[in-house]
Amino acid sequence: MNNITKILCVTNDELIWARWQKVLPNSVRAALERIDTTSGVAMFVDADSIAVGSDNATLWGLAKLLPVVVTASHPKDELGLDVLNAGAVGYTNTFSDAEAFAHVLSVVSAGEVWVGKNLLQRLLKGIQQVSVTVANQVDDLLTVRELEVARLVAKGASNKDIARELDITERTVKAHVSTVLEKLEVNDRLQLALKVNGII
Repeated sequence: MNNITKILCVTNDELIWARWQKVLPNSVRAALERIDTTSGVAMFVDADSIAVGSDNATLWGLAKLLPVVVTASHPKDELGLDVLNAGAVGYTNTFSDAEAFAHVLSVVSAGEVWVGKNLLQRLLKGIQQVSVTVANQVDDLLTVRELEVARLVAKGASNKDIARELDITERTVKAHVSTVLEKLEVNDRLQLALKVNGII
């Protein structure tokens, strides 16, 4: 993503606009209906005065063309998740200082996503819960021996190593690996490792 040289500020609140002019360099007030989508432009949207729901087709259509950072005077994780799912690349406090906004812009201009610490922890917790659910599904689909083989494959063990570890023949290991790949609907050992570890 290009460096951001211009920030389009979308707010209906005069006090917020006055503050953003002080803390956001190269900021220009804009209306959603008249947004410049040229290179080097980012958009900050005040969720307290502009509807940012997923049904705002104009806003989320623009998010496909330029980075959109949504702000809220009292950020809530639920709103943060909603706007990130809708296409925002950042969610932060409306009243952040110049240094915090500069950090947000740095992250966003690098093509990454900015979220606060609390929301990040919530997102990571959600990923962990999904991983546990996937791991439980794997456990339910496989026999005890297949599960042993799958876990060793996931650790990078070769068929020979697995055979030695489980005191079975390499031919039996190959049969178990084939069965596990089929049951878990994956194509290779890498996908198997990802599935066993709850990543896919």
